[in-house]
Amino acid sequence: MKDDAPLLSFWDHLEELRWRIVKSILALLIGGIVSLFFSDRILALLLLPLDKLQGTVRLVNLSPLSMVMVRLYIAIIAGLLVGLPVIVYQAWSFVAPGLYPHERRAVPWVLISTFLLFVIGASLSYTIMPFLFRVLVEAGYQGVENFWNIREYMGFLLGFMGAFGVVFEMPVAVYILSVVGIATPAGLRRSRKYAIVLIFVVSAVLTPSPDPFSQIAMAVPLVALFEVSIGVSALVHRRKKRRREAAESENAQ
Repeated sequence: MKDDAPLLSFWDHLEELRWRIVKSILALLIGGIVSLFFSDRILALLLLPLDKLQGTVRLVNLSPLSMVMVRLYIAIIAGLLVGLPVIVYQAWSFVAPGLYPHERRAVPWVLISTFLLFVIGASLSYTIMPFLFRVLVEAGYQGVENFWNIREYMGFLLGFMGAFGVVFEMPVAVYILSVVGIATPAGLRRSRKYAIVLIFVVSAVLTPSPDPFSQIAMAVPLVALFEVSIGVSALVHRRKKRRREAAESENAQ
């Protein structure tokens, strides 16, 4: 059963939600402002994937506001990462009183897994960027120099990393669907071939570039994650079965 706690009215819940949203927004603003002071270091880190191209690509600034927008992009994304623990804590504090004890034990692990999988996905995309950029450069025409707009470069890089981070949440999504009874390991295995087709379609939509190399680079890890998700669903299914059998034996006594 849920813990005994004083009942709050609808307006009390609304007031609490409002203040938790305000605190989350403040965390984002503070994180973004702090990130602005480190924007040069972050920018240098994001430019590293071009170093292995040995000068075959030159970044140019084609607008007076391009660098300002690039720094704003960096501040927003870095601010989101810095403020994410506060946002997660505020969300957890708001929903925790309404959860059962076993649900409270599961939610922190789900939140931690969500964050870690996003970081792993974004980091993996960052590591394959030099290879992807080399493929794109070599696909060009001899005699045509590569001058890339730094704003478009940052949009491509950050968009690709963000897309990778989002799609790496597949095991968490399957876990939640398995807990509520929507997904089953048998059903996932039966739909494997359709899922693979859907993965390539989603990869084509999410990747910021229409080239097939970036789409394949996203699709291959996703297929592997789908297989991992089947294992996650099977684990949830076995736990639910053991819990059901334990409850039945307890009722029989």
